[in-house]
Amino acid sequence: MGGSLVACAGTVLWTALVPSGAYPWMVVAMVLSGAGMGMPIPALSAQMMDAVPEVSRADASTLR
Repeated sequence: MGGSLVACAGTVLWTALVPSGAYPWMVVAMVLSGAGMGMPIPALSAQMMDAVPEVSRADASTLR
């Protein structure tokens, strides 16, 4: 949940800064968006792999 909030805050900040052209602050917003999106990915991947039967995990890992 925290990662989604950080990504949302970064995206809102980035969107608000685009018209002003304040590039250094846009970089901060881009980093926040990227970090926020990166936080939940490992947990989601682990959850998806747990849902797959053990004999099919090799095939499922290539389909992510």
